[in-house]
Amino acid sequence: GAGIAINMLDPADDGMREAEREIRTHFDAGVFSQPLIRDSIFSEAPSHGVGILRRRARCRGALAWSEFTREFLFRTAA
Repeated sequence: GAGIAINMLDPADDGMREAEREIRTHFDAGVFSQPLIRDSIFSEAPSHGVGILRRRARCRGALAWSEFTREFLFRTAA
């Protein structure tokens, strides 16, 4: 079913990583395993008039969203 998505995560920010650990500890299996990370390349794609898969499909943000989508579809298909 549904779950908690950790988004706008900056892997370089120790405070954010600590918050992620606390969320995962408290909510356990309810948290999606793939965090949606902050990525400037990913967020700039709409301003170029194209989707992220056409602009930079292999950037960190696009890869994170792809993995999250797989997990989301798997959880909601049951």
